Amino acid sequence: MQFEDISDSEPGCSSMEEENVLVDSMPEDDPNGNVNVQMGAAVPRWGPQHAGARELAGMYSREKRLQERFSIGASSILFTFVIFRLISTWSSDNWKSVPIAAFLGILTADFASGLVHWGADTFGSAETFIGRNFIRPFREHHVDPTAITRHDFIECNGDNFLLCIPNLAHILYQHFTYTREEIHEWAFIHWYLLLLGVYVAMTNQVC
Repeated sequence: MQFEDISDSEPGCSSMEEENVLVDSMPEDDPNGNVNVQMGAAVPRWGPQHAGARELAGMYSREKRLQERFSIGASSILFTFVIFRLISTWSSDNWKSVPIAAFLGILTADFASGLVHWGADTFGSAETFIGRNFIRPFREHHVDPTAITRHDFIECNGDNFLLCIPNLAHILYQHFTYTREEIHEWAFIHWYLLLLGVYVAMTNQVC
């Protein structure tokens, strides 16, 4: 059996030229329902027009909005009281310990935010109750990376403020139930948790 040697063929004389490949080939698509109508067209396949992004954005509910408003309101009140209590019990020893607490708070917030992001990307489904309310934003970020820039302060930061409530509430509980000596012993931990809370609450805002 002999095969035709086309290595010496003149340019443009191949059985299928590049332009014919684009015309005759099937348009690229993906499981999310995104299709480039014309093969090779320079059309962004990720962003607000992405089918998956539109579906995920549609899961943002009125109930979720109320939860975010409550989280920011309650957390802001707790932040105010905790800051007031820590300043009112300030001692000279804090000048050395607070900068260390601030640095450790930054490290913890940075590590925790990366760990949470990885976990939300890796585990769970946006179709469940937890997923619709807490995993959905992470999945939306990957199909519409600029979505977070179009969210207002409440939607952008509501869940982060929610995470601060337990620690802040516990600090206040200790300040109202511990003796002054015990409060001084816990000062480093309280300042660390307060500053960690500030970094966590504003992570999405500054990133």
